Amino acid sequence: MAMAHAICEAYCEAWRIINQLHTRPTVITKEYLEELAHNLHILKGHIESLAATAAPARPEAAKELTSIGASIELMLFQLRQENPPLTTIYSTITSIRNRINDLREELGCRC
Repeated sequence: MAMAHAICEAYCEAWRIINQLHTRPTVITKEYLEELAHNLHILKGHIESLAATAAPARPEAAKELTSIGASIELMLFQLRQENPPLTTIYSTITSIRNRINDLREELGCRC
């Protein structure tokens, strides 16, 4: 039970971060892109930790989390480019948000 509670806390933190990233500003500035990259890096750390925690009991969830981590890494790479493809980045953020939500619901985590 304590393990499930800890996992849900971690999922809820990832859910909070991805929801924050899902909100797009009206003006894209260099500072915003730097903050976006910083928050994606934090989210990636949470996702990697969740994947490691989920691996023994839920290999399918761990595989999905590893895939999400790879998507975040690609976005971080794109943000380091001079003209990042923002439409692609926001589309990927929406996809990751949906995938995290599906896993969160599967575990019965309430956030």
